[in-house]
Amino acid sequence: MQYLKKEQLISKAFERSIDESSKDFEQALAESEGEHIAIFKSLLKRFYNVEAIFDKDKPIYNPLLGRILTFLVLSDVFSRNAYRKYNANSFTEKNKEWAEKELEKLSKGIIILEDLPKKPDDPNNKKADSIFGNLRNEDFYI
Repeated sequence: MQYLKKEQLISKAFERSIDESSKDFEQALAESEGEHIAIFKSLLKRFYNVEAIFDKDKPIYNPLLGRILTFLVLSDVFSRNAYRKYNANSFTEKNKEWAEKELEKLSKGIIILEDLPKKPDDPNNKKADSIFGNLRNEDFYI
């Protein structure tokens, strides 16, 4: 796993449940995490340096991102278990809905994480000069 540790998943769910849900496919946790990190990168790249945050060797950990990612990965892994019935009112689904709402707020810039590196300014991207327009109409008589 790249950003999360298994201990973080175990702190939110029973280890046995996680192991049973990912036993038939050992890479389920890592692939689910990688998939969600790719989504995080596409949603957060407007505000943050996502390559530095989700670096494979030395990621920059943020508790809110970790919590959101934990709930999304657990939801994916638990939904793989054929013996667990889907329940829209389950605690896992409520946590997933919370995580999706928080991720949406992050992507819109409603929540700003000050401890994460901001997106570097592009030197080729210059701000446009103000636009001037003449709205005077000489042929308008009252």
